[in-house]
Amino acid sequence: MMRLFHVFVVFVTLLSPLALSAEESENAVIVFDASGSMWGRVEGDKPKIQVAREVMGNVLDGWVENINLGIIAYGHREKGNCNDIEVIAPIDSFDKDSLLKKINALNPKGKTPISASLQKAADELRYKEEVATIILISDGEETCSADPCVVAKQLEEEGINFTTHVIGFDIENNDQAASQLKCIAENTGGQFHRAEDAGELKVAIEEAAKKLEEEANNRKEEAKRKAEEEAKRKAEEEAKRKAEEEAKRKAEEEAKRKAEEEAKRKAEEEAKRKAEEEAKRKAEEEAKKEACRRDLKTDEKEYSDGRGGAVYFPHGDQSFVDEVVSFSKGEPGAEEKESDPEAVLGAPDHAGKTGYLTLGCEGTVTFAFKDNALIDIEGYDLHVFEVGPDVEPTRLEISKNGEEWVDIGKISGGKAEIDINEYVEPDDVFKFVRLTDLKSRCGGRTPGADIDAIGAIGSCLIGGKSVEKDNAVVIREDSESEKPDRCNEFSSDCNQCNKQEGCGYCFETQTCMNAESANQCTGLFSDDRLTCKECIVDTCRDCVRLAHCGWNENEKKCLNHFLYEKAGLLTGIGSVKKCK
Repeated sequence: MMRLFHVFVVFVTLLSPLALSAEESENAVIVFDASGSMWGRVEGDKPKIQVAREVMGNVLDGWVENINLGIIAYGHREKGNCNDIEVIAPIDSFDKDSLLKKINALNPKGKTPISASLQKAADELRYKEEVATIILISDGEETCSADPCVVAKQLEEEGINFTTHVIGFDIENNDQAASQLKCIAENTGGQFHRAEDAGELKVAIEEAAKKLEEEANNRKEEAKRKAEEEAKRKAEEEAKRKAEEEAKRKAEEEAKRKAEEEAKRKAEEEAKRKAEEEAKRKAEEEAKKEACRRDLKTDEKEYSDGRGGAVYFPHGDQSFVDEVVSFSKGEPGAEEKESDPEAVLGAPDHAGKTGYLTLGCEGTVTFAFKDNALIDIEGYDLHVFEVGPDVEPTRLEISKNGEEWVDIGKISGGKAEIDINEYVEPDDVFKFVRLTDLKSRCGGRTPGADIDAIGAIGSCLIGGKSVEKDNAVVIREDSESEKPDRCNEFSSDCNQCNKQEGCGYCFETQTCMNAESANQCTGLFSDDRLTCKECIVDTCRDCVRLAHCGWNENEKKCLNHFLYEKAGLLTGIGSVKKCK
């Protein structure tokens, strides 16, 4: 049951619980007037405050048993203060003796803030959530700036069941006070009483309390009636449910059939969804392959590293970065001629015609590949060519989209060959490279790392033909017009290929394990692709993986693979030559 709250305004607000349980009792507040005018005299020569104290004692002795009571007083602590409002007894801490002691200690001094007191009492009673009743006792009208008549109307509109019963004490000759107090009661659906002496005041409070008790009882009766109606409704629903069970039983077979059809439909939809997802995945994989293809090493080339060595690039000049994305020159930096990042684009020339880029201390530069991209292959994947008398270390990062970066970490200056294998996934394709000087040497004319070129050894071509990747052997599937008829055998030096027209490419090898002789591999190529036919090996690690090929564990075969040099197992593998 909802807990109900009532507020009684007697220019003193009483907020204290009585003995009954929260489910059975309601709450009320008395607002008690302790303003300076309460020193006025009635019944001959007795101060109104004294009369009110005595009446309150009698009221508390016979207070309604099922109504919890709290008390608020105003105007008793300061003169001229419209905020002088105090909760003397909260609803949950009612103690008659303590409360009477507090009431008897009230010393009327100040103004009459009726509006603010009503608001305070309403808030104590949670008037927007619960039933709220106030009993207001006042000997005059509002003396602060607010209009209690308007405030009362607003509280009534905002509350779920807000009522204020008003007792005008000694207002016989004060028509303004009488009009205002009566308006408060009328605007909230409460009663208005006049009291000119102690007896009338006691009767007025008792009448208000009686009205409060009647309203509480009516609400209980209404709640009881609704509970009975709810019980009746539930009984009718139960009877209806039982009556429907027979019809439901007869409909079970139909419902079962529909459920099976629905399950079948959902299963078909799920299968369709999975098929669509698989088709989409394959299409995305194909699109990814189309976006960056690992093409044949038709343009392969070696470049001097500037320090007596050479670096091999399967795609030659196409392997190097093509575009400057950004350059943040370090401090201190180099002169303008060594601060042009475009000097890094293209193949290395070791500070020749195109020059080189000096990053400066903690400088950062970002480049993009346009016609190729960086991928992970066997061995080294990226080479950074640095020039100059000093070789300064840098921090290397790579990115697929120029926004999310993979930190490869510190790379040494000079001959910097980098394997990205442990940092990437097998199918990752990277189009951006970023270098940051690590401020190891910040003095001299060219402070920081001096970069000549950056190239992808592990490279795929944008829009190129389908190939597979390995730094030792790379195979291409030719177009229809380029496919070979067949390569049955070739010599150890690969200088001939049975003189067959359109043979395509052959690979120099010493043995193929199932060959008829050491320098032959009969049936090396299939009719429609350049693939090896079932060379028997001990483990799959001795095979170069091509598209759609795999290790057959049961037959110990590496289907459609070439052998390649691995840990000294074989030699002479990897030279690609065009058949004459």
